[in-house]
Formats: sequence, C-alpha cells, structure tokens
Amino acid sequence: MAGKKNMKQGHRLVLKPDYQGLGLSKPLLENVGKILKQTNDRFVFTTSNPAMIKYLKSDKNWKCKNFGRQGVQKNFKHMNKTSSRNRITTTWEFSPI
Repeated sequence: MAGKKNMKQGHRLVLKPDYQGLGLSKPLLENVGKILKQTNDRFVFTTSNPAMIKYLKSDKNWKCKNFGRQGVQKNFKHMNKTSSRNRITTTWEFSPI
C-alpha cells in the first residue's frame, strides 16, 4: 500500500558512562529520524530523562505527543530500580520542518 507510514518506536537510549554528556544521543536520534523519514516511516521516542526532555523541547524537529506520569505494571516489580514511575514520561515524534 503506497503512502502508508509504519511507526518505529524507540525507548531508553543508554550510553556507557564514559560516553555520557558528549552530545552523542542527539545526533544519533536525529539520524535515525532522518533515515526513517526517507523510508516513509514515522519515528517516536519515549524518555523520562530530564536532559533529553529539555533537548527535545528545544529542537524544532521533535513534537511532543504525550507528557505525563505513567505507572509501572504490577508484573514488573523486579524492575522498580529502573522504572520511571516517579518521573515525567514524554513521547516525541520526529517531524522535520
């Protein structure tokens, strides 16, 4: 079916501590978004990282689709240390102007 867009979704971009703070996440997300745009796919990214949210808010190529708290499912209690249940979770779509 021509023109139909598939949605590709990214969550929890993680870098080793030695590479954090070097600005590597931003170009990585931008390039993934550009590649998917060329293939006529949509790209959404979900994060609760405050620094990443600040970056996405300031970049005109990203549009906020969801902003709020999302609870952890009860089945995943073993993941409480890594959950975002006490943080704002946001979902952004790459939508270059």
